[in-house]
Amino acid sequence: MMGQDMSIKQTSARRSYATPRISIGLVGYGMIGPTHLSAITSHPNLFNIVAVVDSDPKRLSLLEKMGHIKLLSKIDDLLEDSNIEAVVLATPPQTHFSLAKAALGAGKHVLLEKPPTQTEQELRDLTNLALKMNVSLFTAEHSAFNSTVNGLLQLLSGEEIVGIDIVYGENVLDWHPKPYQGVFSDGGAFRDSGYNACSIINRLIPGEIKIISVQRTRPRSGVVKRLQANGEIRQVNLNKFHYESRVDIQFCFGRYGQGRFMQEWFR
Repeated sequence: MMGQDMSIKQTSARRSYATPRISIGLVGYGMIGPTHLSAITSHPNLFNIVAVVDSDPKRLSLLEKMGHIKLLSKIDDLLEDSNIEAVVLATPPQTHFSLAKAALGAGKHVLLEKPPTQTEQELRDLTNLALKMNVSLFTAEHSAFNSTVNGLLQLLSGEEIVGIDIVYGENVLDWHPKPYQGVFSDGGAFRDSGYNACSIINRLIPGEIKIISVQRTRPRSGVVKRLQANGEIRQVNLNKFHYESRVDIQFCFGRYGQGRFMQEWFR
């Protein structure tokens, strides 16, 4: 999704609620679903989890102890519930467009797990539908709002950015466990984790970013320095990891700015 105006990733709509809390339905309880559920239940004064949808009965059985939650196997049952005001979609990327379209069409606010859609046009279609239905559409951007990026924004406040280098590394087995099929299968970790780094660029440099070149290159070796979330610098020995692949992306922004985004996958 880099290279386009990502301002369309969020559509805001004002709405008055009959209850003080927002009633939410969660679709998908796989790898990232439990994280969303934890975030929702951590703010009981703001949110009320009403239902969880998943096609796997074993996953749903893990939530049976939370007796107040409806456990559903089909999203249609969730969308028909007029008490549910917002839907969190924590499903695989290839399902996002159809599920979000159905949820928005039912008049629900939607939080989309990243990447929001497979194509820019799909995202534009969802944005237009959200505007038509007067509901909100938002993308969960984990990395863009972490403490390290917040610190960088403070450091760069008032400065003119003329160049930027971003290095993003990820252990693919953390979020893509066995059976592991490689980072490029069906988009794989390239599309999934790559969105994290792209979202960092878009937060640091608001506005349109244009791709100059994309090249798949040989992974690096040796010792590199990494900035940690607490602001400390840590040395990492790359020779200890088995690298899957690396991608170099050259991009430009504004009138003069140029940058480089280097993404690496290891296990």
